[in-house]
Amino acid sequence: MSRHLHPIDSPSAGRSVILSGEEAALALASDGHIVWAEDGDAATGEADTGLARESAGVLKTTDGAAGAGSLKVTGDLDVVGTLTGGGLPAGTLETTTGAQAKADAAVSAHTAAGDPHPQYLTQTEGDARYAAIGGGGGGGASSGPVFPLAEGYGFSAASGDPLMFMMAIGIANDTLYLAKVWVPAGVAINKLWVAVRTAGTQLGGNAPNQMGLYSHAGVQITTTAADATLYTVAGWRGLDVAAPVAAESAGRFVYVGFLAGGMTNAQMAVPASGTDASAAYVGLGNGITSRRAMRQPSTTSLPGSFNPATFGTSTGNVPLVAIS
Repeated sequence: MSRHLHPIDSPSAGRSVILSGEEAALALASDGHIVWAEDGDAATGEADTGLARESAGVLKTTDGAAGAGSLKVTGDLDVVGTLTGGGLPAGTLETTTGAQAKADAAVSAHTAAGDPHPQYLTQTEGDARYAAIGGGGGGGASSGPVFPLAEGYGFSAASGDPLMFMMAIGIANDTLYLAKVWVPAGVAINKLWVAVRTAGTQLGGNAPNQMGLYSHAGVQITTTAADATLYTVAGWRGLDVAAPVAAESAGRFVYVGFLAGGMTNAQMAVPASGTDASAAYVGLGNGITSRRAMRQPSTTSLPGSFNPATFGTSTGNVPLVAIS
């Protein structure tokens, strides 16, 4: 089979170019029509009214002078330039590649958005709402929704509802007291607080009057400076932490501890007093090994760490502490 390219004269179209072979020919006529012919004879061929040259570099399909034809592609279609609608509403004709790019961009934007669905609560917002109605094991609310901790006391979290801490026990010198506090997501820690039921007198002693913040694992996070007047006034007593603790994306437990030295007559607020018989069920729970509250005597400085499961003595006399 042979193929050759040569010019011809077409009766209807003037000068043409034919790609011919032994059985058929493809003629490009000068009027823009493509002519299908037999035996390389474009003069006897029939013009294809459905496929024509519209302008330089533009091939069109048509079913007549005013109509639009169709284009069938059985293989890959590589569009280098812009694919436009040609009578369709803007944006209704798009390549698969373009649509995928838009989908990828939309997914990326959704993932990067801080709050892609503002009609729903984020994790931080949900934790805050939960804390406000008394969730989180007593660490984030006061009297449930009736008297929220933040609006009622100005605290972000506490070891319990102040309304339940109506008893008092003495603050022993050279003794570290620790209480577990639930910190909601999105809450930073800048200050530690302890509720002093009865003011005491500072006489001087070994241990500093100081507070410390520990992780749920018992690792020291930060401390406050020592303040000799910490227990000399009744009420909420607070000290700034040396290094403010940034908020985290999920709620977590921490321990707030305080140490006393050289004090006399000072008392702290607790939910019960007496023999501390409630330690067995207040201090621990089902599968919980880290104590809710504990005390460790013979301590003259804040430790760098402790084991929440074994440190000191577990107590049901949970001291009332808070954070802000």
